[in-house]
Amino acid sequence: MILLYHRVVERDSDPLGVCVSPANFVRQLEVLKAEREVRPLTGVLAGDAPPHAVAVTFDDGYEDNLDNAAPALAAAGVPATLFVATGHVAEGRGFWWDEVERLLRTAAEGVRPVLTLELAGQRRTFRVGRSEERRIAREHLHRWLQPMAPEVIDSALAAIRAWAGVSSKASTPKADRPMTPDGLRAFVGMPGLTAGAHSRSHRSLRYAAAAGQDAEIVGSRHDLTAWLGAEPTCFSYPFGVPGADLDGTVAARVRAAGYSLAVTTTPGVIAGADRFMLPRRVAPDLDAEPFEEWLRTPAAGSGI
Repeated sequence: MILLYHRVVERDSDPLGVCVSPANFVRQLEVLKAEREVRPLTGVLAGDAPPHAVAVTFDDGYEDNLDNAAPALAAAGVPATLFVATGHVAEGRGFWWDEVERLLRTAAEGVRPVLTLELAGQRRTFRVGRSEERRIAREHLHRWLQPMAPEVIDSALAAIRAWAGVSSKASTPKADRPMTPDGLRAFVGMPGLTAGAHSRSHRSLRYAAAAGQDAEIVGSRHDLTAWLGAEPTCFSYPFGVPGADLDGTVAARVRAAGYSLAVTTTPGVIAGADRFMLPRRVAPDLDAEPFEEWLRTPAAGSGI
């Protein structure tokens, strides 16, 4: 089994279900050590790996992975692989889904009760006067924006900021910041912790042209090599749902770029799986006992 975490942080709002509290994370590591044989990602795929072997992985590269996850992993002696969206780390730029959620949640009650966006030849209007309307708008916006190119998403963010009355120069709050290159070096400097590539801009690769796919796949590998002095061997597909965010063509480009394996965000059985379509289970925010029960249930989950 390969487990997927995104964030280890206490957060007031987690509509995507990607946060695990630091306290629960510590207890989950205790359960994994007691109930499973925890191995590095490549070790789970080794021929001698027992059926109950588990690997721990992270996606994106949030700063809380360094502040909260890394010390807990080191203290527990649990190896882990962090898949990094290198453009965000290089630029210190937050992730668009966090900003969309934050703008809709925190915009003053006095703003216009409708939000209209024109993107890629489409015009859509959302009711955003009440909190429930904003929740529905956020869910729709996430689905609409996910397959779009980064520059289109940037234009959407600019329009939402203007609606919310937020300056385009506003910085990403500390709670949602990615690591810095120095922070990433500190992460992989801890025993058992390694880094893999997660593209540069975290765009849905299936919707990118061939040149754009290569720029994301190869570019993130070059970034990590420059920062860490070693080429990453593992790749994680952004958003990661086969058939929606990636296909055989994308997987072939990842293979051609020199990676040895790639992981998705959909659950499944490791045995017999394509090394470039490996399944993962998204870890829920549960305390020790319910987490142990969850480990024994059939695989289920989704993630970014």
